[in-house]
Amino acid sequence: MSNTLSRALRIIREGGLSRFYQSLQDWLRYHPPFFKPRLRLRTWFTRRKCEAIADPFKIIFVDPKRIDRVSRFNDRRAAGTIRDSDWDCTSKRFEELTVYRGLHQRFIENKPWRETVYYEEAVETIETRGHQYGCWSPEEFLEVRCSYLDTLYATIRDEGYKPQSEIATDDQALHRNTQLGSQRLFHEVMVSIGREGGFLFDSGKHRLTIAKLLELDAIPAQVMVRHADWQQIRQDVYRDPKSHPELLEHPDLQDILEQDIKTLVE
Repeated sequence: MSNTLSRALRIIREGGLSRFYQSLQDWLRYHPPFFKPRLRLRTWFTRRKCEAIADPFKIIFVDPKRIDRVSRFNDRRAAGTIRDSDWDCTSKRFEELTVYRGLHQRFIENKPWRETVYYEEAVETIETRGHQYGCWSPEEFLEVRCSYLDTLYATIRDEGYKPQSEIATDDQALHRNTQLGSQRLFHEVMVSIGREGGFLFDSGKHRLTIAKLLELDAIPAQVMVRHADWQQIRQDVYRDPKSHPELLEHPDLQDILEQDIKTLVE
């Protein structure tokens, strides 16, 4: 409760009562006790029309190198949805993001934080908005945010990449977002899946960047949006596992294939 109250006070301080009111609405709409049952119910209704609807909270394991483009979805309202159109035809590369370039400068090129584009952009943001990642001055950003990333990188390098559910603390959540909610349903790296099964990045850019820099084989991720064409492929595999043999190793098909094996055993 004290952490939630401190976040509420910080939101009021940063954005005033209007920002607090909007955050409170979001909290009531998306806090787990309210949001999770609604999403489960929506999934249940959708599954009545299409058997291959995935659990919206399931975790898949993805090679970070396969998450190479950036989608436009970064909103929990899109979670678990199936969308048509050409949203997956984007050319924006993850490696073009300031976070990736800045952390590459820090951990691969061994530059001081002050000489990275990550720090430079943060200083500009603090000067214009007054804060960045909960830090109100460049000095605080260096001492708090950059130190946190140094520790995070070293921990993942030395101890391996662990699911967020095993390691998340209130202090870490405080650095990641300014929402009122004290718990996140979608706490892993979030991806969307395009029409042919390609992965597009949605959220969790710091951890994905570190995973890429450390050349990890796979990380846990959750799916935000699936393209309608990809959902049709899931449906095809659900009805006939041999329908797309070239895709049988795809991370997002394993729940269907495992269920098929279970059915055969039973």
